[in-house]
Amino acid sequence: MRSVVRRHGSAAARNACGALVSGALAGRTSSAPVAVTAVGSSGAVRAFGLGLHPFGTLTPLQGYCSPDIRCQPATEQTSGSTKRGVFAKRDLPYDRVLLRAPAVTYFVGDESVKDQCKEMTRWVLTKVASELDTQEKPFTEYVNHRIRNMMPGHSIVFTSEDDVIRFMMEIPKGMQIVKRQIFTTKDIHSLAMSIEMNRFAMNYDGRQGVALFPEASMFNHQCTPNVELTFHMNMNMEYVVEARVCQPVVKGDQLFVNYIPGNDLPITRLGMALRDRWGFECACAECKSRIMCATLFLFFFGMLPIMGPLWVWTMNRQKSAQKRAGFL
Repeated sequence: MRSVVRRHGSAAARNACGALVSGALAGRTSSAPVAVTAVGSSGAVRAFGLGLHPFGTLTPLQGYCSPDIRCQPATEQTSGSTKRGVFAKRDLPYDRVLLRAPAVTYFVGDESVKDQCKEMTRWVLTKVASELDTQEKPFTEYVNHRIRNMMPGHSIVFTSEDDVIRFMMEIPKGMQIVKRQIFTTKDIHSLAMSIEMNRFAMNYDGRQGVALFPEASMFNHQCTPNVELTFHMNMNMEYVVEARVCQPVVKGDQLFVNYIPGNDLPITRLGMALRDRWGFECACAECKSRIMCATLFLFFFGMLPIMGPLWVWTMNRQKSAQKRAGFL
């Protein structure tokens, strides 16, 4: 079942959109996935829904995930300061497909990245609201176990609690989420920050957008990754991520992706880019090696202008001392 909704800027149109989304979700069965598409002059939103899977397994809402990988706590030795990562349960050969799944939701439009992420947050909360009066709440549980457990963001999305309340009032049954304490206003702000932090940039038909892949977000970064992520829009207008092994992996190894693939940035600019976007600096072996080489380069070439005159001054002092001693 698929619903197509025209999105407009007014609150009334947003409510109509939410009502249609809620109606589409209410009519689904547990065995049939739902695809909801919203298309308008400002952009397009798409999302999918199925059931809940345990947090420890890296299983998407829809698509394929290899049973040979698992999300688990990461030790300091394997992942720096991170608290979790994706690990191999057995040896993985080159080019093995580990994950292939459509985005939970995506937005393409002319809005700012912040506003695009807000629209994805709006869709997630609209779907949560649609489950308020149902006995089973698979998507709400998925939000709690997967989306809210993504790496927390550091960018402020809502400026105040009143801003959150105004946002929720635009969502059908949105305030019921707060009144029934499904999520507090703080939870909603944290959810929006997590979605903003874990967004994936996308390009569709020459327009920029953002997409949400909670399972792909569980991979930690390394400049020499052993897993490569690729993205494409399929014939069903599903924006799909695919994770493949790009270096042979040994059982127990952590799986890494490159957050800025194909970059040739200097080490200082790379560090700034990672810190500004994700709030950390890479400490992988390649970065440590590049930092050491850069430090040695700056030391030797920075000291040459000083070492030359210092060497001449030292030699002159030795000659003067030898003359006074009668050796010259």
